[in-house]
Amino acid sequence: MQNKFLKQDTKLLAATQDAIKSEIKRRNFSFDHEVFNLKHLTECPRRIYYRAQGFAAETQPDFLEKYHLEYTKKKWIDLLSQSKKIKILDQNILAADTNYNLVANVDAVFTCETFTSALLVDSLSSEQYTEANQAGGLRKQIFELMVAVWLTEVQNGILICENRETREYFLSHVIIHKPIIEGVKSKCKKLMEQQVLQQLPSRPYDSDSSQECLVCEYRETCWKKNKEMTDGQS
Repeated sequence: MQNKFLKQDTKLLAATQDAIKSEIKRRNFSFDHEVFNLKHLTECPRRIYYRAQGFAAETQPDFLEKYHLEYTKKKWIDLLSQSKKIKILDQNILAADTNYNLVANVDAVFTCETFTSALLVDSLSSEQYTEANQAGGLRKQIFELMVAVWLTEVQNGILICENRETREYFLSHVIIHKPIIEGVKSKCKKLMEQQVLQQLPSRPYDSDSSQECLVCEYRETCWKKNKEMTDGQS
């Protein structure tokens, strides 16, 4: 039996729920256009191109999950800032390199003893966390932090990875590997050239059933013409 002091079907609840849905929808549409964001740089070149050109996404990311991650980042930065052995030099940094049209959101830059480091905080499911912990970090995490170290012009990167379900965590120290940075520069330069020429990058996959295609927010846009040609031949 429902508590007599509770009401589930009221105009106030409906209005509040509508406001929440509208705000989630608005924030879900926030993408970085015209530039290449570091967090997307390991994706398919065509997917990066569509996003940078402002193409409408067919599906939207989960804003609530993003909000939880932002909370986790703030929690760890606050904890580090209270340590007498650590000094936060800056936080929530938008690092950029105009030569490569590249931007990155760096959680913080801090000093500990004689070391200066860029910080990446991430929150994962238990399954992802187990995989990350075994390797010291997921490939994407290591890549993003390495490039963030380069963009912020420091020497070290610290990854704090937390299990969002159990609150376990581990730390990893990431350093720059020059061939990877050179690969980033090369990829960005090619994407910039394709932007200027309005030249759509080639698909790296043979069909839309690849793992990345299945979760891509531009899947239909990308494969539409190919499907139309196939249907016309049948």
